[in-house]
Amino acid sequence: MNKIYLHIFLLLLLAVSITSCNDQSQKRLPSLTETFSKVDKRPFGTYIAYGQVENMFSRNTIRNKKQAFTKTWNEISDTASLYVCLAPALYVNDEEVKAMMQVIQNRTTLFLDILQNKFLH
Repeated sequence: MNKIYLHIFLLLLLAVSITSCNDQSQKRLPSLTETFSKVDKRPFGTYIAYGQVENMFSRNTIRNKKQAFTKTWNEISDTASLYVCLAPALYVNDEEVKAMMQVIQNRTTLFLDILQNKFLH
């Protein structure tokens, strides 16, 4: 009788061991590709950074611009502003570089977080 209980216990132990090993093989890593999207919660998305900026500057206006820097800079009348650019690449020409230098000279903060920068001729 004791041998039967021992065999049942060992079979149950073996079954639990086998089923617990199967669950671990199905876990996958999230996608690690960069998106730089403000709504993307995956790694390398900027959802958390965007939320933190909104919280830190809650009394200020945050504008999302997807246009040339010179056009954005010409539209900004406030010299006490913060310009943040999070992007996989930044393509600039001479005029845009001069505009960025003017931003810095006017004591406006310019923060660039770019993986690649390219100078357009």
